[in-house]
Amino acid sequence: MSGMDMVERVARAICIASGGSAASYDQAFGPSRTMYLAMAAAAIEAMREPNEAMIVAAVRFEPFLSGAGLKRRISAGYWEAMVDAALEKTTA
Repeated sequence: MSGMDMVERVARAICIASGGSAASYDQAFGPSRTMYLAMAAAAIEAMREPNEAMIVAAVRFEPFLSGAGLKRRISAGYWEAMVDAALEKTTA
């Protein structure tokens, strides 16, 4: 599963959580697969902006930055960049 992109991984998890299996996801095609992929992309997009608890947790891992405001902005920026990459929105 490590070679699978994040949208695929989440789509597979949604399929399994809704009563399917990894095999049923792998065999899905057309509208079924498209539905799982759309649901996965929506779920990831909904997580794009970190909540307060996520920012606080991330700030703890930024020991070399000074200033709480800077740490918060950078931590949120890292998360948003990672979600954008999962959704393939980055230009890099």
